[in-house]
Amino acid sequence: MGHEDRDRVVFYSKEDLASGYSLKNAEYVLENLNSLREPGINDLLELYNIKLYFDNGLYLKKWDSTAIKKLEIKIDDSWKLIKRFCFSLNNDNIEKYIEDIEYEYIESFWKLINYLQVYKKLDKQVFFKILKNYPYHIYIILELKQFVEYFGQEIRLFLLDYDKATELLLSKLELQHTHSSPIYNFPSCLSLIDKEFIISNYIEQENANLNYIRIIEYSKDSDSFKLSPKIRLKAKNRRQFLNNQIFENNNSIPIDLQVSLNKNQEDILVTSVKNQTTILSYNTECIDEFKNNSDLVSIFRTLFSFTNIHGIIELLSKDNEISVIEKISIKSRNEYSASIIFKHKNNLAHLQILVLVNYLYSTGDTLESLIESYVNKFINHHYGLNNFTIKFPSNRSTYLEKIRILSPEIDSLLKQYQTYVNEGQIDFDLISIDSNPLRFGEIKSLNTKKYVYINGEVMNDIKFWFFSDQSMLYYVEPFENKYSNLYDLLAFENVYLDSFKEYQLPTINKIIGLGYLYIDNDKYVRISKDLFMYVIRELNENKVISYWYYHISIRLVIDEMVNNGFLLFENTLFARPELNYFNYYLNKKEFTNGLDLRNKYLHGTNKSSEKVNEYEYYVLLKLIILMVIKIEDDLRIQKFVNDL
Repeated sequence: MGHEDRDRVVFYSKEDLASGYSLKNAEYVLENLNSLREPGINDLLELYNIKLYFDNGLYLKKWDSTAIKKLEIKIDDSWKLIKRFCFSLNNDNIEKYIEDIEYEYIESFWKLINYLQVYKKLDKQVFFKILKNYPYHIYIILELKQFVEYFGQEIRLFLLDYDKATELLLSKLELQHTHSSPIYNFPSCLSLIDKEFIISNYIEQENANLNYIRIIEYSKDSDSFKLSPKIRLKAKNRRQFLNNQIFENNNSIPIDLQVSLNKNQEDILVTSVKNQTTILSYNTECIDEFKNNSDLVSIFRTLFSFTNIHGIIELLSKDNEISVIEKISIKSRNEYSASIIFKHKNNLAHLQILVLVNYLYSTGDTLESLIESYVNKFINHHYGLNNFTIKFPSNRSTYLEKIRILSPEIDSLLKQYQTYVNEGQIDFDLISIDSNPLRFGEIKSLNTKKYVYINGEVMNDIKFWFFSDQSMLYYVEPFENKYSNLYDLLAFENVYLDSFKEYQLPTINKIIGLGYLYIDNDKYVRISKDLFMYVIRELNENKVISYWYYHISIRLVIDEMVNNGFLLFENTLFARPELNYFNYYLNKKEFTNGLDLRNKYLHGTNKSSEKVNEYEYYVLLKLIILMVIKIEDDLRIQKFVNDL
């Protein structure tokens, strides 16, 4: 059929943007079907892919109903040829045909064998031989659930000896996937012991992928996947070895930070870069002013930017701060997205705390005493709490002792505030009786309208269409590489409706029909509902809105969106992204790559050096500072609302 002079037809999905091109080739194949006297296996598989286009209702625009009907008759005839061929396969000839299959048709072949249940004609040893000779076919076969169960023992034996079996297992059980990623099935006879055996062998492989080793170390136990502490330690040791190799071979780029204080500079903050080192210098007079007023919040919220202008913690991991390379890299669905920017922000926060600690020490003061004074005096006096208290360990204690004393203080601080919100006062007798474990997500706010979140698929669709760099609706001539989302394109450029490509127009017209776009008098596509879109943009960037920080005009729009079911309110002390941040540091309940500081020291299992203990003590101190900031923020919002 002259396929050497054209691209073979392959069906990828109903949403494939190249379907028009493929259908033109399909038309040529069907028109010349009668000349196909002895079709080879790839000719038949191509006809099967053409059939899939018709099965999914995909046609060329130029085809009318008569043309489609004629082509469907040819599709029916070709389907008979395909089935006749498949039913002719047996133990003696199948491997010869497999040898001839072009790469793009391997998936089609096995899916046909599965659909027509031809696999039941094959002997088990014949199938096992095919797997050994064509091991990469396992990636397709594992998608076929009934097929996998039928040849369960053969697939189990193959996987026990396959060097990439770990990657397949982790893809099913641990990896974070896009919506188009394959879903693998494993035979029920593949036991937990088998899986651990496969994992253990992979760790020892010379060419083991560091990303997979990390995922093994931090994998989450489940009924279908459990690793012993011995295997996790083995993965940890291998990860450390591979990491050291990267640094020893100079395969990394250092990114250095330096924080200092300067009493002679006029500006509050001076930022500079020297020899790949970012240097931040703060004015000590500003530090002294805040310290003398016991204004802990202003030091960390305003000067060090621990929170943003809307009261949300700024040190969080954010989707729009994760690079494209990081997004497509191998990672677990159970891990916290500790991106490069996230690490940079928190390394900077750590340095800011250390510089402040050293400066306060030189003045005869401590950061701990500053926090105590702010909580025990300022918050009690300014907001009328009474008895709200925090106590830090002695400066003479080791860092290990400090952490073991400080960890329960976190629970105490939050339980005190939880009791105040629930009861209107801090009742230590009630707190002492309540032995239930503290769940950060259940700590309520004093304000019924505290945080705002997207609710439902309609808003997720709008967020995707307007603000995602994956929607491709912004890719319009002549601005293809200038913008990364539809909102920015239409906000800054004049774009005609016919400037959008054929594959974009159905979605654009749908958005117009929903009322979020309109055509102006000059025939340009414009964004409607400006305040509505502003709210969605804020939620896209931060995943949450702190309601009372916004102008009343925005709050009225939010109220309307909540009433329409597009958004929802939650009245918790911490926003959802903030809760994830605390969970990452304090436990492994949500994220397997968390530091687990809360349990690590409470259960006495920590054997770290004093240097590590020192680092983790200041991490805990950072978390306490953030908690105090969030509590003061909640009290301040209530005071603002009451004064309205």
